[in-house]
Amino acid sequence: MDEKALRTKIQELIDKYERVRATVNYKSYNEENTKKSFIEPLFRALGWNVEDSEEVKAEEKISKKRVDYAFRINGVNKFFLEAKALKEYTSDPKYIAQAIEYAWNKSVPWAILSNFETLRVFNAEFEFDEKSPLKTYISKT
Repeated sequence: MDEKALRTKIQELIDKYERVRATVNYKSYNEENTKKSFIEPLFRALGWNVEDSEEVKAEEKISKKRVDYAFRINGVNKFFLEAKALKEYTSDPKYIAQAIEYAWNKSVPWAILSNFETLRVFNAEFEFDEKSPLKTYISKT
């Protein structure tokens, strides 16, 4: 997709988001609806083949939990994406901790937390202190 087409597609998603946000349906948009209506189309527009589980794997197992998406290049996880419903706040320390911990536990360098409106990127190469979720303390190396 060329730059002009990419900008058009992203603007269409933003316009759709603004329409949804202006309605009562906004609060009823759950995580699954957010992923299907906004997150997947965004990453598809960015060039990721979200339908190919070799490139973007949904519900990647991590211990007894699952991260929403594992983005891979040549079979290697490059970043995890933890999605939240439109109405959720990505500044919530428990969501930040969840996203970083998923990546840290699998030695994936990057964690993304998104509700579509906000896309937060975290480096997960340091041990995460759950008591102080906005600080990192112990290097894994």
